[in-house]
Amino acid sequence: MSQRHAQYNFGPPLPDLRPKEDVSEDAIFYGYDLGFRDADINQNNDLGAISKTTSDGESSMTVMGGGRGGFPPLQPRGISLQSSILPRMTGGYYDRPILIRIPRNLEPLPSKLRDNPMNLLYFHHFLNHTAKILVPYDDPSSNPFRTVLPQMATRNDHLLTSHRAKLLRQREPEMRIALWVQDIFPVLRLALGDREQIISNTSLATAIMLASLEIISPTAFGYEIPWQTHLNLARDLMRRRLADLRKTSYSLEEDRVCSFLWSWLAYLDVLGSLSGGTGSEPSRSWVLEYTMYNNVDDKYEIDCIMGFTTNCVQLLAKVSELARHCDMQRIRSDGQARPEWIPDTDCVRRAQQLERELMESMTQPSHPCRHVQNVEARDRQEMVLMNEAFHWAGMVHIHRRVFGKLSGHADVQGPVQRIFSCMEYVRAGGTAETGFLFPMFTAGCNTLNEDQRSRILERFRSVEGNGMTQVHKARRLMERVWMTGQPWEPLLCTEFIG
Repeated sequence: MSQRHAQYNFGPPLPDLRPKEDVSEDAIFYGYDLGFRDADINQNNDLGAISKTTSDGESSMTVMGGGRGGFPPLQPRGISLQSSILPRMTGGYYDRPILIRIPRNLEPLPSKLRDNPMNLLYFHHFLNHTAKILVPYDDPSSNPFRTVLPQMATRNDHLLTSHRAKLLRQREPEMRIALWVQDIFPVLRLALGDREQIISNTSLATAIMLASLEIISPTAFGYEIPWQTHLNLARDLMRRRLADLRKTSYSLEEDRVCSFLWSWLAYLDVLGSLSGGTGSEPSRSWVLEYTMYNNVDDKYEIDCIMGFTTNCVQLLAKVSELARHCDMQRIRSDGQARPEWIPDTDCVRRAQQLERELMESMTQPSHPCRHVQNVEARDRQEMVLMNEAFHWAGMVHIHRRVFGKLSGHADVQGPVQRIFSCMEYVRAGGTAETGFLFPMFTAGCNTLNEDQRSRILERFRSVEGNGMTQVHKARRLMERVWMTGQPWEPLLCTEFIG
């Protein structure tokens, strides 16, 4: 066996995929993704992962390696592809064969992708689907999950994902993922343990990706590592990275990557903090250092990763710390709220200040990131309303968790109704709907109106079709709130709301 394939101790060596020239000038065509299930590396026919040709399902097909290694055999001419090979989820990603096109600016691909069709298929799935639903507005030329992260991934083996398995409603290929990540944890431990080592963007991106993967696909590594553990590691690396930036010069490209990684981690860390935790958890103060190390001087610019302004995320970080502090005093060990509890004077002062700052932030004109070009009026409206909804969600958390008011209180219902008003203008099935999960959950848990609950439930089921596990968990948690009449905080286990 050649050295290049030494890591794969099974089957014959896998040949290079030879790309076909596409009519497009900016991409290379490799074949079709027909939605074959991955039976994992010890059983799967990786050679047959990508089909050379396809049709509309009523004529013959040619599939590389079809009928072997866990793939269904080809059907005779005239038998519908819909009933034999493709999952055919109505309106879903695999409702038709997927053309695999890889942008030319990512070529030449590393051997891990070039030599293994299955790995290449996963890489394309991230570019073509996962990257779109990780942002509230997807612009192919400026979405960092389509541009910055893939560029890093093609230069580093540590950045791959398994989200595709969720769309096929199957378990993640645990052995394949274990093979991909076997060297990641030692590298990250080494980076964190050596205080003299400069933290690279790649190490930071890898840690954030691990947290994201655990949120989207829990136990994808074959064993359970809480997403909070991955976030703690990523947060430590980010603090080190920010400290390094104080001491070293960096290029414009490095600055662009750092800005992307900051937004990605800030979103996960702040929403993770709002989703639960304890008052003794580490401070999110690193989020407040953003303007010190980033050249974006407009704090009312809507970040294309988060879906809200940098000023909003800084305020939400403060809300989360105050809310968690009050939760420890307000909620008894049996999970029930203390009816006699009232916040102390300092908490009231801080909450009132945050309330004023959130209202002031909402009154400021907001606009999309400057690097997002040609935003249509409808998309711009969705971005502005999503930003507003996150502000209102922060208000709900202040009044429910800091002031201890009941859901029916006017100070809670006011923001809840404003979130519903914003939601009405967010298109069902669009990328903005996925980013709207946290405000939707906040409003859903606190509305007392059955019609509004039905509308929220319909929206959640729409987003669940994207294959992200945390959406399903959040929906189940919300339904438990309705069924028990309890607040959601004491019912929380491992859910990530966002």
